[in-house]
Amino acid sequence: MTRLSRALSGFLRALAEPRTLAALFLLCVLPTGLGCALFTPVGNTPDEPQHLARTDGLRLGQVFGSTFPGQPQAGVVMNASIFWVAVSELDQTMPDKPLPPAARQKAEAITWTAEPIFCPTQMVHYLPSFYIPGALGLLAGETFGLTPLNTFFLGRIFMLLGFLLAGVAAIRLAAYGNPLIFAVLTLPTTIHLAASYNQDGQVIAACALSAALLTRAGPGPNRLWVAAAALLSLVGCSKTPYVAMLPAFAAPLGAPGLKRRILLVVLALVPPALWLVILLHGHFSPWPRAPYHPGPLWPGDRSILLTTSEPKFNIAVLKAHPAQILLLPITSFYTMWSTTWPDILGMINWGFVFIQRWEYPGLATSVIAAAAGTALAGGQTGWRASDTALAALMLFGVFLGIELSQYVTYCDAGVTVIEFAFGRYFLPLLPFFILLLPGLGTPLRRLPLNRLPAGLFCLPAIGMALVNIYALPHFILHLYQMPGP
Repeated sequence: MTRLSRALSGFLRALAEPRTLAALFLLCVLPTGLGCALFTPVGNTPDEPQHLARTDGLRLGQVFGSTFPGQPQAGVVMNASIFWVAVSELDQTMPDKPLPPAARQKAEAITWTAEPIFCPTQMVHYLPSFYIPGALGLLAGETFGLTPLNTFFLGRIFMLLGFLLAGVAAIRLAAYGNPLIFAVLTLPTTIHLAASYNQDGQVIAACALSAALLTRAGPGPNRLWVAAAALLSLVGCSKTPYVAMLPAFAAPLGAPGLKRRILLVVLALVPPALWLVILLHGHFSPWPRAPYHPGPLWPGDRSILLTTSEPKFNIAVLKAHPAQILLLPITSFYTMWSTTWPDILGMINWGFVFIQRWEYPGLATSVIAAAAGTALAGGQTGWRASDTALAALMLFGVFLGIELSQYVTYCDAGVTVIEFAFGRYFLPLLPFFILLLPGLGTPLRRLPLNRLPAGLFCLPAIGMALVNIYALPHFILHLYQMPGP
């Protein structure tokens, strides 16, 4: 082996080191995220005005939603100045229009008032734990005398910092699968969400950290195992489908302490279950719709007119057609795949704006290469085929939960395609593939691929993350032509 080849081999090995990947994550995502936070007009990330209302409500002490006389939807009481900032630029820039200077000047002219205002928001369905960074940013901005507009941007930055903290911890602490975690956390969709008030960025990072802690914990229960389960339980109080991954925490099934692990998994399922009960018997608001006739799966009279989408409608559909519990998610995912995969990799705005087309092959390659590297590296101690099968089953359960939750919550009654399972909802699922891939990689480890340096499988993700330090903020700035805060 020549000196050059030895140096190259050493460089590639160093790239795969957790501390190297964690440092590169911070180096890349901090400037990229700041660009997203400062160059994206107010409200121009998925559902951001509604998430902002939930965040400001938390700043003012509201953990649960409330109702208002004459208002059919639940919501929160928020500061009127923040409300007027929240709605100041969205209409003028949605989905991809340049920001008119007059709109920014109007937003800059908004001053602080103590006046409260009630804002309906579906986000009261979520336990507001992942809005804490944004709430702290809003509190800091008002406390230190920033304008409401600049306070809004400071809250975005605090959300980004919370994501960075969890992301660095996940990449640094994972005993294996670090390249896949890095690849998922550096996708443009992920970073754009992280630099906003949308809690999905925080949820993705929390799931990555939960999976990472589980790899290091080994056969639990121990402190790291309990922390991983508690974190996923907290995620479940915001996004119920992801708790379906918790039963996989009982693996390895052949290791000592199985009964204790199962008991703790059951205990971890209790908070999300309680929150769901509170939600369904409290402030769950139907989704308003223009009058429509139910779809082909509706079990009753299809000539009636409905004006909302609400759980009882499509729960009745699934009761009448139980096979659709499996068929609808699978067929819908297949039908929507052509838009779902770019939505997972690189989508900004409210899911209407794709990033530059040339990025998608590189982004897809980065995730595939990182997954292959994870599969080849192995990792689990004491896992058998039954444990891998359990993890696969739970991942499938999360997938079903994501699809069906959208069906019963937002889809018109009786439709045959689930159209609202956006790509960002699948991103928290991807870090948990590090539990599954080593068991599936046994045949791959017999191939010559196994001789390749581990860092080689990290290169595509690292390369795309470095490119997007410039490419993603530049694309957003060019799209909206805004000056920043």
